[in-house]
Amino acid sequence: LKSLLASHVNLSPTFPWLEANTQINTYFSNFRFDKKNNSLSLSATSKTFNDMAEQILAFETLKDQVSKVEVSNISSKTNIWQYNLDLTLSPSFLTQFQAPLAEDSSENP
Repeated sequence: LKSLLASHVNLSPTFPWLEANTQINTYFSNFRFDKKNNSLSLSATSKTFNDMAEQILAFETLKDQVSKVEVSNISSKTNIWQYNLDLTLSPSFLTQFQAPLAEDSSENP
């Protein structure tokens, strides 16, 4: 149980991180985390092509947190840009989201 808890990633802190690193005219409609690959998959929508480019660049500049940015399925409808982002998060960045082990009360007097 301790090893399971030690490897558990608490993703709640990723939401404020994602909010802080989201371009103002971009929103995400899908969020999927793959622990095996440390990847975060997002479906994104941006108001303009430049907004999309700024969003991609924002993640690419976070080298200590995001080791790889992949963009796919880009499409535009009525000047709204939709695309998928796959972010490979660095292991050192993810370790700060690991759940702390609770102390075993049987070991304490």
